[in-house]
Amino acid sequence: MTTLDTLLEEIRTGPSGPQIAAFFDFDGTLIDGYSAAALYSHRLRNFEIGPVEAAHTVLAGLRGPLSEDQFAQLVERGIRGWAGRADDDMAELGERLFVQGIAATLFHDAWRLTKAHQRRGHTVVIATSATRFQAGPLARRLGVENLLCTELETEDSILTGRLAGRTLWGPGKIAAVQAFAAGHDIDLATSHGYANGDEDVPFLQAVGHPIRSTRRSGWPRWPPPVAGRCSTSGGGHDGWTRRRLSAPRPCTAACWRQAERA
Repeated sequence: MTTLDTLLEEIRTGPSGPQIAAFFDFDGTLIDGYSAAALYSHRLRNFEIGPVEAAHTVLAGLRGPLSEDQFAQLVERGIRGWAGRADDDMAELGERLFVQGIAATLFHDAWRLTKAHQRRGHTVVIATSATRFQAGPLARRLGVENLLCTELETEDSILTGRLAGRTLWGPGKIAAVQAFAAGHDIDLATSHGYANGDEDVPFLQAVGHPIRSTRRSGWPRWPPPVAGRCSTSGGGHDGWTRRRLSAPRPCTAACWRQAERA
């Protein structure tokens, strides 16, 4: 059997019930690439990005891994230009960008895992540093009711251009996952986590069944069942058992038709 077949079989024959959660990262895990690229391209086409923000974005990409504070600063620069826009308008923009491009980047394997967890009655959660406008459309299509994301502040349904609390980057994501688990009687020791970034290693360490996907090595990588935890040695890459699939496949139109019937 392939690694995916093994995972699906373990989910199918494992314990069921809502006390077990399956936490999925969004960018690079559920979808191929980053939803921010679609949003950034839209803003460039509409001349919403100035030279200062563009320079900061490029420098952030060259700098390497970001801390939670650095990521928050980057997001804050990007959302200042949204001050005064209606929340509904941004939700509509998110739907449009999803239909125009993001929908086609859903990983077929990730979709199958999501559906497998739902069939077992697990509590499926998308936990992402992206905003609700970016991740919400996919969550709705997949029937995922629980979305932990970077929230934007509004006043009377109008964006203020500020963050509403922490970003879900690194420590912010693990804090949100732990708070969700505490509030929904989730047993993290028997729960599953799926992510791809180095910043998500603490989040993966919090669950009993962590699965890490990487574009370099295929989708997914996972730690030995006996260890039950991912290794952080070598920047979070070494120490993983390299049982992996072939290159990930984006979801086709037929896959989406299946998803809508599931």
